[in-house]
Amino acid sequence: MVWKIPISVATVATLASCAWFLWACYKVFDDDEVEFWAGVAAAVPIMVWLVMSIISALRYSGWWRWSSVLPLCVIITVLLTEFYVPGRIGWKMSRGDMESAAAECERLGSQYRDATSGDPAALIGQYEFHHVEDEPDGECEFHFPKGYQGVGNGFIYVPSGRNPDGSGSGDTSYVHLGGYWYYYK
Repeated sequence: MVWKIPISVATVATLASCAWFLWACYKVFDDDEVEFWAGVAAAVPIMVWLVMSIISALRYSGWWRWSSVLPLCVIITVLLTEFYVPGRIGWKMSRGDMESAAAECERLGSQYRDATSGDPAALIGQYEFHHVEDEPDGECEFHFPKGYQGVGNGFIYVPSGRNPDGSGSGDTSYVHLGGYWYYYK
């Protein structure tokens, strides 16, 4: 039963990658950069698992019970993140703080407008934001810190009720969170 050791190590490493990814999605809702690095972190253990599963399928009759844990965890992680479950849980836990911050957006906007890229300026609920922008018509944008320029994600509060999909660049996508709130990336 030597094949169980590498499959166990690969499964635990992949579970750790999946847990890290779910935690990151909980903290920043949905981020392509986090998704990329989680995939990179899981690639090697999944390849080890695949090779060991093929070998064990050829040699051992009960291989599939232990080998099915990893794909099941990956499938569950993909489904949870595809439907934004971790992000929506994080959002629900911070929504009250975000509502309060949106109410005083003009003050926060002037206070956090000139933050540097590496240092989060505002901690609101569970989220760390790089800067907060007050917009016309009472709109408020909360920007997550990013490691690269020109691409961003965060939350936008649109009390006018207009749909933000029609504004800005066509590359930005919005997820409606209820009420006047949207997540954008």
